[in-house]
Amino acid sequence: MKIFEYCFGCSPDVFPDVVVITPFVPVKSFEKHCNVLTRFKGRLYSGVIAEIEDTQFAVLCCGLGDRLIGDAILYLRRTAVRSIIFTGSCGGLSAANVGDLLLCSSAFNGEGFTKYYDRDHAVKDILKTGKLILADKGYTDKFEKFIQNNILENIMVKRGKVFTIGSIAAETEENVKVITEHGFEGIEMELSAVYSAARFSGIKATGIIYVSDLPGKKGIEDVFTSEEKEKYAKGKDEMIRLSVEFLSNED
Repeated sequence: MKIFEYCFGCSPDVFPDVVVITPFVPVKSFEKHCNVLTRFKGRLYSGVIAEIEDTQFAVLCCGLGDRLIGDAILYLRRTAVRSIIFTGSCGGLSAANVGDLLLCSSAFNGEGFTKYYDRDHAVKDILKTGKLILADKGYTDKFEKFIQNNILENIMVKRGKVFTIGSIAAETEENVKVITEHGFEGIEMELSAVYSAARFSGIKATGIIYVSDLPGKKGIEDVFTSEEKEKYAKGKDEMIRLSVEFLSNED
């Protein structure tokens, strides 16, 4: 209990049964779609308890990377939380474009920093020894149906698998090529931990992310065109809107 209150800045009792969890999206970005009931801020995590129509939910910001977000979900076992929607971003692979949305059916466990640099061709070995961690299929199916019926016409959405990588610097041209050849739709840094921790905790989890850059083509450090900036903003906003409005439409 003391650790929970230290990390979250509140009691476990304040959490409702569903959480929208994000590594970096500002909590304020969600607030225009709901009514804020209370705020919390601990040493590691912060967020709000909010309401849309008659549904209460939490928005929880955890910081970048697999460990903090995985631990947060494990601590949520002390609360009433029974379902999680992850919202974040990815580097888009294959035919993805900036601003596209990806509903993540699974995430490959490529977590950890050191293993990318302790040998040559590390990604090929990681792909041989790691495994896919699945989202909750039923929850993802329900979310997909809602998205198909409510998404803006000019936003592209696809369901697929992502590669959770343990180092941004490991997103080299060679590594991206290998990961793409294995059929992954995007690269990000949290989802395999989210799905693993949720399964361990008996919590349903799914994830929706927007394409923020195109590794090997246009990285986060490159200058975007005005059209790409517009698509980036629309994709991010649509991810947030769909995640919140889905909560008020669950059975």
